[in-house]
Amino acid sequence: KCSEAMERYQQEMKTLTRKLLHIIFKAMGARQEDEAAISYMLEHNPSGALQLNSYPTCPNPDRAVGLPPHTDTFLLTVLHQNRTDGLHVFRPDLGWRLVPPVAGAFVVNLGDLMHVLSNARFVNACHRVVPNSIARRVTIGYFFAPAMDSAVAPLPEVLVPKFRSVVVKEYIRLREKHLEKAIDFIR
Repeated sequence: KCSEAMERYQQEMKTLTRKLLHIIFKAMGARQEDEAAISYMLEHNPSGALQLNSYPTCPNPDRAVGLPPHTDTFLLTVLHQNRTDGLHVFRPDLGWRLVPPVAGAFVVNLGDLMHVLSNARFVNACHRVVPNSIARRVTIGYFFAPAMDSAVAPLPEVLVPKFRSVVVKEYIRLREKHLEKAIDFIR
């Protein structure tokens, strides 16, 4: 029964993520022909991964790391959090800021591949998880990417692309080797 529930949840996340991506692409000003190419990329063998996370209570959260600062690799991450604080996002103008859990709401993070596709117009969110001294933090993350053999590049109407085209699996290898500096290798 648990696996059936997880499969249903993953299918719902896939549907939600596709809807969100179409809204984002419209906001980017994608042309009709871009929309067709993007739809193809999202519908043909996309990759989706569900990750369950549990961060135990920590008596000295200032002396521990829950999850170090990072950006997500793929296009989009949809995160459901319990009511325990811990997620922080970095803003260059403000530093680290808490993302308080909101009942019935998801947190949506844009990943590196969305950063590339939007030519840095939409920023990949640097975030971390800080341990909580009061309660266990539990999250469910859904990570969405195009097919591993898909090429991702800034939309064609971009006059001066900041990134070269990259195949998803090539970018994953770059991330494994160079971590957060991987994006610099496709500039």
